[in-house]
Amino acid sequence: MVASPAEESAVRLDPRVDRTREAALCAVRELLVEEGWDAVTQSQVAQRSGVGRTTVYRHWPERIDLVREAMDLELSHTRDVTLTGRLRDDLLIALEAIRYEMIEREGSKFLIAMVARSEWDPEVRELKKVLVERAIEALRRVLTTAVNDRRLAADVSVDVAVAQLVGPLVMRRLVTDEPLDQPLISGLVDDWLAARGARP
Repeated sequence: MVASPAEESAVRLDPRVDRTREAALCAVRELLVEEGWDAVTQSQVAQRSGVGRTTVYRHWPERIDLVREAMDLELSHTRDVTLTGRLRDDLLIALEAIRYEMIEREGSKFLIAMVARSEWDPEVRELKKVLVERAIEALRRVLTTAVNDRRLAADVSVDVAVAQLVGPLVMRRLVTDEPLDQPLISGLVDDWLAARGARP
């Protein structure tokens, strides 16, 4: 028998169901971050979370379902940023939000697991795109607004600008394992703005 929308809503509002789902999805994140894609199985998620294996299989019959919903939960924890309307300040705020996700929330490990798997799995590739777009959303908004109101030249490519500003953070975090701190981000933004003769 198919549940009515009211019944589905009641199930979703049941705190026990919410706790069970959250425990399982947090286990997915932990497994991805600590051990990588191959560790994310219904059996491992059940063992890590304390949720029954039958329950895990019932809610998430495929591994991709687990990861997709875990990613949705991950994105719900993404920090909202409050922009000021001042270009330099907003670039700093947007890059700090990316740094926070990469370091404090260990988002870079989550991303590494997604990137590695996306080479072979088109469904994961789509999830990775959503994850990345959400991570750079504020930065893209700042740059688009600055181009539209002519604080940046009209020929500035927002996609290229995102790569130029985020690339050094990713390089330091994932390749050279160097620290990401406020002076680094400030210097990066100042150099990028100076090279474009931008009005902050």
